Amino acid sequence: MSDLAESDHTEMRHRSDIDGLRAVAVLAVVAFHASKRISGGFVGVDIFFVISGFLISSIILRDLKLGTFNFIDFYVRRIRRIFPALILVLLTCWVLGWYILGPKAYAYLGEHMIAGAGFVSNILLWSESGFFDPAAGSKPLLHLWSLGIEEQFYLVWPVFLVLAWKGKQKVYVWIMALLFSSFVVNIWGIYNYPIATFYLPFSRFWELLLGALLAYINFNHSKLLQFSQDLIVISWHRVVLSLGDIASLAGLLLILTGIFFVSEANSFPGWWALLPTIGAFLLIAAGPKSAINQALLSNRWMVSIGLISYPLYLWHWPLLTFGRMTSIGADHTRLTTLLMVLLSILLSYMTCYLLEKPLRFGFKKHGRFVASGLMIAIAMLATLGVVTNFEGGWSNRYP
Repeated sequence: MSDLAESDHTEMRHRSDIDGLRAVAVLAVVAFHASKRISGGFVGVDIFFVISGFLISSIILRDLKLGTFNFIDFYVRRIRRIFPALILVLLTCWVLGWYILGPKAYAYLGEHMIAGAGFVSNILLWSESGFFDPAAGSKPLLHLWSLGIEEQFYLVWPVFLVLAWKGKQKVYVWIMALLFSSFVVNIWGIYNYPIATFYLPFSRFWELLLGALLAYINFNHSKLLQFSQDLIVISWHRVVLSLGDIASLAGLLLILTGIFFVSEANSFPGWWALLPTIGAFLLIAAGPKSAINQALLSNRWMVSIGLISYPLYLWHWPLLTFGRMTSIGADHTRLTTLLMVLLSILLSYMTCYLLEKPLRFGFKKHGRFVASGLMIAIAMLATLGVVTNFEGGWSNRYP
């Protein structure tokens, strides 16, 4: 999931600790889907939202300051980042569905392929049922709801920032106003329209805007932020803790509380979403030199997982879903789950280094051409979904 899909830190100062934070997020989600013993692992998506809001806003603010921001180039970069792995996963799901799913379920998959390719899975799922509904386990593309929210944010947020910037308005006022409004809708909606609040974009945008707020602070008050990170708060014998160290520790504790103590029984997002989002905010704000960020998040194993977090998020759920459909008995299901998690990690590394990076960073002089090709490919997959749904799941596959 930005970051579930967003990751243009190569265009800014690289922060390995943010890669490590991605690893925490995606491992929490995979653990939740593999074993419900990690009751709140789904909050990893909320961590991704904060990371995405921070990175995307940092990129736009930097380009606006340099006078180099261009909507076409911005979306070309998004397409080259997001589309390759998504196209591969959608196509794989269609192929696996051909051999595993019955006609009705396959037609249903075609409908979700259309929504996934159009980044409106969250809208479709809202119209169907809740995320924690028992039927959710039979939807191989269920997890694309979060990608839909991120892409919908990417459509509107650059326009808001450009208008505010060129209108000489105070950007932080826009951010705070939208963040507060979205959060209020989230709190009101979770008690009145819980499914809509979970899936619809405006009740979720505050999480991305929390990252955007931090990006604005970092962009305009970096020296003040750095000073606060380095400010010594505790100095006792050999124990020296800066404000950044305390912020990173508090952030990690909030995230772990969310992962292990939030559950499907809680009204989520609501107030509960503050645990992972404020936690992610504090960890990013603490800076790469803070205790937790340096010792844990910048660890090379965490960074390596963070770098494949997007394809890992895309791969793990369809593989788990199809694997469980073909399992017989509890012991076989547990073994299949383990094998599917390992396979998703392997496929994620292959997707990242054999597909994503070549299409994203290669062909530097032909970026728009590559983006056009990817758009055609995803449109063809959407068309394939339309035909599959229209044909009723190709019932003639069976004798």
